[in-house]
Amino acid sequence: MDRPTASPRALASPAWQGRWYAPLVAGAATAVLLLVGLSGLADATSPQESAQATADLFVERRRDILLAAPFGWAGAAALVVFAVLVGRRLLTAGQRSAAIAVAIGAGIAAAYHAGIQVVYTTLAYEIAAESPEATKALFVLTILGVPVLGAGVAAMLGGFAYGARAAGMVPAWMVALSALGAVVSCVALVSFAESGLFSPDVQQQIVGGIGTFWPLLAGAVLAWRGRRQLGGRTAV
Repeated sequence: MDRPTASPRALASPAWQGRWYAPLVAGAATAVLLLVGLSGLADATSPQESAQATADLFVERRRDILLAAPFGWAGAAALVVFAVLVGRRLLTAGQRSAAIAVAIGAGIAAAYHAGIQVVYTTLAYEIAAESPEATKALFVLTILGVPVLGAGVAAMLGGFAYGARAAGMVPAWMVALSALGAVVSCVALVSFAESGLFSPDVQQQIVGGIGTFWPLLAGAVLAWRGRRQLGGRTAV
């Protein structure tokens, strides 16, 4: 039995043919902007560090954090745009539930990224120089909030994997990779160890990396598939 694919009418719609490269552009912008935004803090201190050491890091990196923050906010916005583009394709293919999951998941992940930039800039601007205890408390809060990021990334990738498989939107390996990323991201929901793989700071890096680079890969695959579909219909 053949795997179901998007209907000819769907493939002829603007969501597929119009600006076929849009998911790639949005995915690449998401990855680059989020990475630049996080570069302001560079190597983040461990949550087990003293309050003074944590505050000293934010004081030392003050200028870099403030300069990088706008890129982080732009990256969060780019992630939302990417989710809208993917959601349109899923809706066109008749995968409404998957489109909703992608939109909600991306919205949660984007809110997390925007939120940590607010915290980082707040600490760097003034609080770190005046209150080490408050600095550490807020910094640890961004790390312990990683289950929120994990839930968002898992919903985004899981929804995409489900809908893309049902509609035949992407190759099987991309579906499998997205499903795997969703499963791995779920680990963050129960990671509260003091150190190691199941510590929230390690999971922040793992899930953050998945959520940052997956849009780039998914965008490239969607753009490639969209270009092929457009070329095939043009040839006909």
